[in-house]
Amino acid sequence: RLASAAIALLVAGAALPVLAACGGNGQISVKLTSASQGPFTPADKPQFTITVTNNGPSDAPGVEVRVDLPNTIHYRTSSITGFGNARTQVVDAREGTSQPAWGFWNLAAPTSGSDLCQSCVAITFTADVAAPPGGYSITAHAQGDNTAGEVSSQAVNFTVNGAPKLDVSARVQAGTLFGNSSATYQVTI
Repeated sequence: RLASAAIALLVAGAALPVLAACGGNGQISVKLTSASQGPFTPADKPQFTITVTNNGPSDAPGVEVRVDLPNTIHYRTSSITGFGNARTQVVDAREGTSQPAWGFWNLAAPTSGSDLCQSCVAITFTADVAAPPGGYSITAHAQGDNTAGEVSSQAVNFTVNGAPKLDVSARVQAGTLFGNSSATYQVTI
């Protein structure tokens, strides 16, 4: 039964960027997607979604989810949806962190012949970009009480471009102004 579940996962996951690990009585997979692949600039607020799915054959209790962000990209907010799960302990990410974590869920075992996302949790989060120009990578992770360690998603890679820098200076023509007189200002950008 476990072998057929693993084969079904390989076939179903062939077109998806999902990595899965099996351990104990439950098998979970983690998928990370981005609403936009970028490139981003400082002050952008990209949105990412982590989906953790119980692929069976049994329940996956105590599931905790986290994501590794670069030090110059910070978690801002999130929304959480789920199917076939119970949140057993509320742990929500702290705003401003580069390693947000959420927990804990009991993901029920999927029933035979059902959609693989029958028992899953999806966390959509927004991040603040304050990174210098360069290439960056984000990876999501999950683990449960009966998984064989941590399961990681494939990385989402993106680029941060430099923000344009503007310098502004203003000068006024020296002199004394009297009623109905004018002054000349020079503004340089």
